[in-house]
Amino acid sequence: MIGRAQKCRYCPAMIVWLKTPLGRSMPVDAETVGYGDWVYSPARGHRSHWATCQNPPRRRKR
Repeated sequence: MIGRAQKCRYCPAMIVWLKTPLGRSMPVDAETVGYGDWVYSPARGHRSHWATCQNPPRRRKR
């Protein structure tokens, strides 16, 4: 895991920031990340936090 789990600023969920294959940071639900994971991969069961956030921001940086 890249970093420790932290609370989302928009909801009470715990998230971990992983790198995408292109090197950008992405919030991922902490319960889907295993020890040693550092690259986001849906095939490994990672779930993007933007898909599950209870109160996502209206706009995100692109």
